[in-house]
Amino acid sequence: MAIEAHHHLLFLPSQLLPNNEVMSVLDNYNNNVQTSFIAPPLNSASGPFLPNYYNLGGGGGGAEAQSAPRKRQRDSIDSSMFSFLGGDDVALRLHQQQLEIEHLVDCHQEKVRKEMEGRRRRAMREVIGAVERTATRRMRAKVEEMERIAKINWALEERIRSLAMENQAWRDLAQSNEAAVIVLQRNLELVLAKAKEEEEQCEAVEDAESCCLGGNEEEQWIGRRRLCRSCGQLEPRALLLPCRHLCVCTACATTVVACPVCRVGKDDIIFVNMSINST
Repeated sequence: MAIEAHHHLLFLPSQLLPNNEVMSVLDNYNNNVQTSFIAPPLNSASGPFLPNYYNLGGGGGGAEAQSAPRKRQRDSIDSSMFSFLGGDDVALRLHQQQLEIEHLVDCHQEKVRKEMEGRRRRAMREVIGAVERTATRRMRAKVEEMERIAKINWALEERIRSLAMENQAWRDLAQSNEAAVIVLQRNLELVLAKAKEEEEQCEAVEDAESCCLGGNEEEQWIGRRRLCRSCGQLEPRALLLPCRHLCVCTACATTVVACPVCRVGKDDIIFVNMSINST
């Protein structure tokens, strides 16, 4: 990716000097400046090349005539050197190149920093996404398990509620049956007591009648009394309600509509075991 500079470059990239060339130019420039202002040692070899103010013994016109071309030569060398180096332009160019290099380095560092930060953010997003997906999957599994457990609990509660209602219904039925049994037992006791009273009354009447009748007639009357009033063949074993007359046998109890003694309509039948009562 190309880096766009914040200010215009004064030179083309091909005109920029490498760092080692820049440093060598600076070193040469400093050495030349120092050699132009530091006097060399005085000897016979350096005499012809020195200016006239370095010559200590001569004061004639020949010395000045010799120093003039040398001075012009040195000035031409210095001027050519500064013209080659450019003087202040070199320093300005070097400073400009240094600023551009620093700017390029800063841009590159900023680019690297942004790229690293982007990679770090992408990595963090990937890690966070993976953690969120894992947490979401686990939460979904937990929610499904909780829903399944809630359904099972609801089914168990409904089953318990139905069993409780059924138990209450059976309990009510048992209580009603128990009450019916108690009522039937009381009715049976009353019927038996009344039948016993009637039997005692009949025995008293029969005793009174037996005094007036003969022995054969008494036996016939007792035999008739102990037989079914409907068929006259079997012993009476059924108690008719509501008149409470023990006057028909088991077979005739289901066929008769009214009591043979009092002619009252039959509502219900109670079968009596006479052998148990006798014991």
